[in-house]
Amino acid sequence: MCKPSRLTNTASSTAATLTPIVPSIVTLVASAAPAPDMINVHYLPMPTAVGQRRIERVIIAEQTDELEQSERLLEQTDKLKKLAKKKNKLLKKAAKVVKKFDKQLRKTKQTLELIS
Repeated sequence: MCKPSRLTNTASSTAATLTPIVPSIVTLVASAAPAPDMINVHYLPMPTAVGQRRIERVIIAEQTDELEQSERLLEQTDKLKKLAKKKNKLLKKAAKVVKKFDKQLRKTKQTLELIS
């Protein structure tokens, strides 16, 4: 460890040392930080083997999510088709019953007119 020594604290010396440093830091920061959309991919470091495996897992997970979503949509469309088919069948059956009822109603009206 160093022995403690007294620091000189004069305002003129600290102001003189700070002013030249600030513009150089600003120019370094401005030149070192390119815009995020201007980053060249070729200058980025290559991922390690572990990082590459993680990237592949993420890609595979995204692809399986897309497949699962498309499978869910297919299942939903199949269910909707089945429901539409059942509904259509029930409507046809109901129309047939109404037709039979009308026919029976006409026959009963005819028989009642003949009787009276």
